[in-house]
Amino acid sequence: MAENMQNKMQEEDVQDSSGGMRKKGRLESGRRDPELLIADLYKPQMVRMLIYAFLIHVLIVGATSIGFISLCFKYHSMHPREVVKTLEKEAAEKKAKEDAAKAS
Repeated sequence: MAENMQNKMQEEDVQDSSGGMRKKGRLESGRRDPELLIADLYKPQMVRMLIYAFLIHVLIVGATSIGFISLCFKYHSMHPREVVKTLEKEAAEKKAKEDAAKAS
């Protein structure tokens, strides 16, 4: 198995424009060819993995937001916490008025 990894990592020698030998995928200046650096991104396996990663992120975000989303639908607002606070405040004021009316 280690030999397999080493064989995959070895680069093939090719002849450059000056007649010298260089590693395949390397430019004459010794830098990597940009097209070869991103070549793996276009392979079907890489695309499939990117789609899986995206879907997993969407599921995690959706699962952790269920409570907030249900409050948004319940109170018909994108800011349900403010609506809940306002309703609680109104209920407390109403109760205070009723208690004051009973006391007098």
